[in-house]
Amino acid sequence: MALNKDFIKELCKRMRNVSKRRVYQKIKEIEEEQLLSKEEAACILGHTCKVSLKKYFDQDVIKGAREILQKGKIQTIRVPSSSKIEVKETLFKVGFDKIFRDIKEPLLPKSIINDAKKMVSYYPLFYIFENSIRNFIIQAMRKKYGEDWWNTKLRMNNHFNKICQKVDIRRVAENENRFHGKRGAHEIYYTDIDDLNKIIDIYFPDFRPILNQPKSFYDHMLRTINLSRRIIAHNNPLAKRDFDRIKHAFADWCDQLNLAKGKLRMINNE
Repeated sequence: MALNKDFIKELCKRMRNVSKRRVYQKIKEIEEEQLLSKEEAACILGHTCKVSLKKYFDQDVIKGAREILQKGKIQTIRVPSSSKIEVKETLFKVGFDKIFRDIKEPLLPKSIINDAKKMVSYYPLFYIFENSIRNFIIQAMRKKYGEDWWNTKLRMNNHFNKICQKVDIRRVAENENRFHGKRGAHEIYYTDIDDLNKIIDIYFPDFRPILNQPKSFYDHMLRTINLSRRIIAHNNPLAKRDFDRIKHAFADWCDQLNLAKGKLRMINNE
């Protein structure tokens, strides 16, 4: 269903005279993020921008949008750009509310539920950070040694005997339990953080030309991840200061990747 043109024009004005295209992009972002209809997403954006919703939407749509807002959390995120201008984006976090409402465990302390709600926003960064490093290692090693680098280099290197055996055991265990999903197609997704550090350490001459950083850069970054990862892996809450440390480490990592993106593109294109 097409949105009211006058509503879009009013949103443009309310959003500091942005283009219609930007308004539609923002509606699409909310729609996809929260699995909402286009009308619901537009209504939520209109509510946030203090547009008179009654002029443009049916009462049922307005009621549904308000229920979503009441159940969810609105959080303002500041994202620093290269010109040090802060860009504010509003995220509507409603997807996990139903999960928490459906928990009926009678003996569980409320503090554990509250910790779980907090940790919902922590896990994605760990997932992205760790897999970004794995992907970087794959690309660098593939560039130097070809697609089969795990078998031609790591399996043939005595330093990696235990790591390769561990990976093989984990992959066999997954094959024996086929009802369960797998970690990933490549062997590196069956390794631990310490294993990643060892790959970088042994083959450091292949990594240094890309990021032009000393070994200590990787050591500190992976150690920072691993200390907090162990807490999360055992379903314990992570302190905010520890999460902030991860955020800063990830920002540093992304800065290095951005500086080396030309070299990384060459790796991808070859």
